[in-house]
Amino acid sequence: MKKTHQLVRQSCQPKTKATTEQIDSVNRGVFPDEKSIKCYVNCVLEMGQTMKRGKLNLKQTIQQINQFTPEDQREKAISATNMCKDAPNGIRDPCEASYAFLKCSKQHHPDGMIP
Repeated sequence: MKKTHQLVRQSCQPKTKATTEQIDSVNRGVFPDEKSIKCYVNCVLEMGQTMKRGKLNLKQTIQQINQFTPEDQREKAISATNMCKDAPNGIRDPCEASYAFLKCSKQHHPDGMIP
């Protein structure tokens, strides 16, 4: 899992120019209003097939949670996903849509992390 996170970060961070500080702040529940971190989140979620062009793939997201999330966190993660499935609706910019989904998810499942 750690290697997967490293690969995702190595791929998405240079593309988006998001800083490690921005990524760490999002994992702490602080969401900078900066395009680079929003597009980093989009890159991560698209690599995981959670989002595609600003649209949530709910079925794939639940599969990813069941496959990669520690068992003691799965129920919370699935619940947060279901509560936030509509967060990206109506948002045309994929980076903004992904960020809206992640912000909502972190509100309902603060322990969730992005690579």
